[in-house]
Amino acid sequence: MRVLVIRPEPAASLTADALRKVGHEPIIFAMSVCVCQTQIDWSEFDKASGFIFTSANALRCLNKAKLNEQDLSNKPTFCVGEQTAILAKELGFDKIVQGIGGGKALIEPILKSIHVHNLDAGSLLYLTVKDRTPDLENLLAQSKALITPMITYKMVSDYSEDEFNQILRNENIEVVLFYAKSAVRRFFASAGKSASNLFTTMRYGCLSKEIAKEIPDQYSKQIDIAAKPTQNHLIANIGN
Repeated sequence: MRVLVIRPEPAASLTADALRKVGHEPIIFAMSVCVCQTQIDWSEFDKASGFIFTSANALRCLNKAKLNEQDLSNKPTFCVGEQTAILAKELGFDKIVQGIGGGKALIEPILKSIHVHNLDAGSLLYLTVKDRTPDLENLLAQSKALITPMITYKMVSDYSEDEFNQILRNENIEVVLFYAKSAVRRFFASAGKSASNLFTTMRYGCLSKEIAKEIPDQYSKQIDIAAKPTQNHLIANIGN
């Protein structure tokens, strides 16, 4: 199937490779770019009791030389997904706890560390994006665990609407993959009237139910949700 990948790089190319391996034809059109925060207070790393990463982008925006100056060996590092965990390991984070799926998958291991290992929630450093849905923070706050967010990057729209609409009209897209709520909103807000009629012929693959809720109601019968919030499950669901 012809699958539109609108993730930013380098994630877009990784997804495209995974699609090709199972016989699909990816069409990459990144609609956003990751812009790293240049002013990071590295003293916060020294004071942190642990770290939380819900995106590999936050890790890519960290200075490896600066990280090498930190003692990260005994500080628990909570990562969403395999790729984020691998990158954290490569950058020197040693005590990694990997969750499967979105940020909510980290709630249980974080609370367990707080209560069983007397981890200080207030000094848990959450490396994250500027404009985000604060689900993780809110759910932890309900359990009296107030973590400390640190903005390390922001996602900025970076594409031509004319090129985007041309792809929709000419590439015979059968499936669009969505990995984030913001991607859904960006996609449906960007298509001009000349291409919006094509939305009725596409399938929309979503990493989670929360992401699927962002798709306009008129396309609800065209949505496929991954059985588990992982890329492998999302791709396996295409065409089923």
